[in-house]
Amino acid sequence: SLKSIIIPDSVKAIGSSAFYGCSALVEVKIEANVETLETMVFSKCSSLKEIIIPESVKTIGLYVFSECDNLKKVELGKNIETIGDECFENCSSLETIKIPDSVKAIGSCAFYGCKRLTDVTLPSSLTVIEESLFCDCSNLEKVKIPETVTEIEGMAFAACVKLKNISLPDSVETIGDGAFYNCKSQETFKIPENVTCINVGTFEQCTALV
Repeated sequence: SLKSIIIPDSVKAIGSSAFYGCSALVEVKIEANVETLETMVFSKCSSLKEIIIPESVKTIGLYVFSECDNLKKVELGKNIETIGDECFENCSSLETIKIPDSVKAIGSCAFYGCKRLTDVTLPSSLTVIEESLFCDCSNLEKVKIPETVTEIEGMAFAACVKLKNISLPDSVETIGDGAFYNCKSQETFKIPENVTCINVGTFEQCTALV
């Protein structure tokens, strides 16, 4: 069974599902020149513990690391522009991640169910926090939302039961359905003056609000 792999610098893209379900894979080294990780490349590689994404990579596709439930450490190269939907979904061992400022879009559910994630640094280039981005990140305590964000989509932080003192920047205009549903540790919210729409169930079951 495959335990280690080196992707040589002759490779520009790693195709869809290339290593899907390689459950014994522990070590991956991606050499410079790879620009794209396509859909589900390392999905369900349940023994993978860390990954370093080189600076050559610009796009991380859908589900690339989904259900890598032993993945603890991720280093993202500083030239990544896009992180796809459900990219790190159910990476239940991931504790912290720094997303570089080069990232312009993070897909929906990208960190859904990352139950050990405690701290996230979001890029200053981000304008939308997509649907269910951090939903069910039950240990997430700290997120700084950059002042470029104008929209927080539905269920973005739903069931982040330990999230406290999240501050919404003045740039935010729309807060989606159930965006902060069951954030039961959050005691106060200041709604920015530019918000024009607060949708259904946005703060439902925020039982600590006073």
